Amino acid sequence: MIDRRESRGAATSRRTLRLALRRLREERGLSIDDVRHRMKWSTSKAIRIESGAVGIKPSDLRLLLDLYEVDDAAVRQQLLDLAGSGRRRTWVSAFRDSAPPVVMAYLAREAESRQVAQFDPSVVPELLQCRRYAELAARSPAPRIDPQHRAEMTMCRQRELGRHGGPTQLLVVYESSLRRIGDVALYADQVVHLRQLARHPNIQVVVVPTFAEVFPPTVGPVTVAVADDCLVAHWGWQAQLGGRVIEDPEAAAHLLAGIEDVAARGVGVESISLTAGKQGVS
Repeated sequence: MIDRRESRGAATSRRTLRLALRRLREERGLSIDDVRHRMKWSTSKAIRIESGAVGIKPSDLRLLLDLYEVDDAAVRQQLLDLAGSGRRRTWVSAFRDSAPPVVMAYLAREAESRQVAQFDPSVVPELLQCRRYAELAARSPAPRIDPQHRAEMTMCRQRELGRHGGPTQLLVVYESSLRRIGDVALYADQVVHLRQLARHPNIQVVVVPTFAEVFPPTVGPVTVAVADDCLVAHWGWQAQLGGRVIEDPEAAAHLLAGIEDVAARGVGVESISLTAGKQGVS
């Protein structure tokens, strides 16, 4: 069992270290690719370390600080202490083999956020999926990991974000997406799961009626996370191909505004029928 207080402490340490390492790299005029070549790291390792998706070993950090020409002993020790705290096990690190590096890098940011918004124009967004829906969604088109393990990751993500003191969530689903995967029983299970999530004080679940005229912010799934020091988005999740992290605050803010605009045209989940054959809202 992972202590949530330790998990949050590790996330804070990684965020502080991540920002410091990025600042030091930029001050030296180096790119991530420059660091990868000089440190003889893989691209994924360089990205994961600076994004905070994984911790960094003290030996690697010392070499990195040498590269950045950090000679102040006090500064070096402070960063080494942060690295030690950041290497504590978190829920994200427990699933590091369950998704591509870019996804794990985004999840590390999401774990630090105070606001999350998610929208998917094709299927039920992952933060709204019940377990059986998550397993079926993970099987298509061709899973890179075990569908049950991926579903467990989805459920854990929902639990962690839904914890006391977690971020506020705006989760938007098309009514038609509820019928796109599975049978009548799965539809009912999924609607019940939506209603359970909607009872959480920090979660707003919005259903866009089938015949509503809306203009989606993207052609693919998108999640936006807002933290005190950044606003990032992850585009392309359900396909399990990794997608990409959008760190441009203006672009991420535009996507967030798009999700909010679609949500304004939706209804509460209590308006959706538990019967799959009944179209529209009541």
